[in-house]
Amino acid sequence: FTSNQLANFRYRIYYQDNTSWGYGYCFTSPVLSSMAPPTCPDPVDLNASNITETTADLQWTENGTANLWNLEWGATGFTLGTGTIVSGLTTTNYVLTGLSQGVSYEFYIQADCGGSDTSNIAGPYNFITNAPGSNCNSAFNLPINADCNSATPTSFDFNVATDIDANNENPTCDGVGNYGYFISFQAPAIGSVVIRFSGGANSIGLEVYDSCGGNSVSTCSNNSF
Repeated sequence: FTSNQLANFRYRIYYQDNTSWGYGYCFTSPVLSSMAPPTCPDPVDLNASNITETTADLQWTENGTANLWNLEWGATGFTLGTGTIVSGLTTTNYVLTGLSQGVSYEFYIQADCGGSDTSNIAGPYNFITNAPGSNCNSAFNLPINADCNSATPTSFDFNVATDIDANNENPTCDGVGNYGYFISFQAPAIGSVVIRFSGGANSIGLEVYDSCGGNSVSTCSNNSF
């Protein structure tokens, strides 16, 4: 800014409250400073996608001209410098493997512009690995038994179930509110499949699909025991 811009201009500051309308805020005697932009800008748009029980794809966007990046990741809340550090990455993505299921992780990223010039450390970005049954791709695989009376039952604890509506994967049938589990099974070529429920729940919702993201092949039901 010039001295005239610092002293004699009015400035409008854009305010956004988590993408919703807000009441804004007021400044009292604000101080405007003029400074050169950083020579090595911070990376932006940190993200994690294709999350499974044990893997996650990390991405970020370069905000300058860097072509090297340093990554640090660990369980949520770790202290910088104590996490797993991966230096000298040459692409703006990295695949984490060997993660634990149902655990919250976070990562930081730093641009390396060369000549000992690095950006600030951007982050953290937080994500949670899938727990078994939390979505269709992590569904519990249950065997089909010829005799229900001799079959070994599978137990589900709905007190710790996942919100299976979170990704609009099951919008109509839920065991307890929006919480439940995905299961998968291989139907026989001939005959039918009987699913029996028992336990402490008052009722449970059930809907059957032909594949993940596929078509419903049953009537949505919420049956009392």
